[in-house]
Amino acid sequence: MDAPPLSLAVKKDMSTNNSSNKNASVVCYSPSLITTNGIWQGDDPLDYSLPLFILQLTLIVTSTRILVFILKPFRQPRVIAEILGGVLLGPSVLGRITEFAEKVFPLRSVMVLETMANVGLLYFLFLVGVEMDLSVIRRTGRKALIIALAGMALPFAIGASSAFLIPGPGPQKGPDGKDIKDSKDVNKWTYFLFLGVALSVTAFPVLARILAELKLLNTELGRIAMSSAIVNDMCAWILLAVAIALAESGGSEASASSWASYASLFVVLSSVAFVAFCILVIRPVIGGL
Repeated sequence: MDAPPLSLAVKKDMSTNNSSNKNASVVCYSPSLITTNGIWQGDDPLDYSLPLFILQLTLIVTSTRILVFILKPFRQPRVIAEILGGVLLGPSVLGRITEFAEKVFPLRSVMVLETMANVGLLYFLFLVGVEMDLSVIRRTGRKALIIALAGMALPFAIGASSAFLIPGPGPQKGPDGKDIKDSKDVNKWTYFLFLGVALSVTAFPVLARILAELKLLNTELGRIAMSSAIVNDMCAWILLAVAIALAESGGSEASASSWASYASLFVVLSSVAFVAFCILVIRPVIGGL
């Protein structure tokens, strides 16, 4: 008797002692379901990773190009059209249609799509770094630092103040409406810090995209803006790491003393060490070749 075909997405109930979520979705990826033999062989191309990714990429590019054409009279940068295209294809608009979401953007395709998106982001930031003159950026250090701190202080204050108006997340509720045993309330100071950081971050890739499109990347304004964005991002990620560490250590004493509570801080420190290694070791080696 033939074995049943491999399911692309298997949903099963999982009961664990350490998790408060009893219902979880397990997504199984099959390495053989990459390319299809064709519709004439009875295959559905959207059941395979490569045809599905090509369709997704086509929809993304087409929707953003259409939005670029629509927003062109308003002199909006292309990145605005790309953001709106993501909103249009995401769960806010077309994603609400169940058939569209399950067929065109199923859960099993998220890993491939996010991987390619991150590769594209790394490639774009590499090109931005190649075009930038770091010596000129260093000369604007003090001015960029003042602008970055001033540009971050007001949004941070507004975001932290708005935490008084927005109730913080409390313990999770179970199906019976009662609080889940393992869940805990979020510390209010952690909530203030997280909300303030979230509203004060300047997205470095988005700013670089706008400046590159407007051909302002190597101008005085562009250099100051990029330098300020770098400082802003560094401060924001450090504060975000502190907020996550405080949230993780806000539970039991065991979790407060565990190394996992400070994982986000270790990520920041390891990133700083990696950058220092590239500057102090890799750069001289490449320069000597």
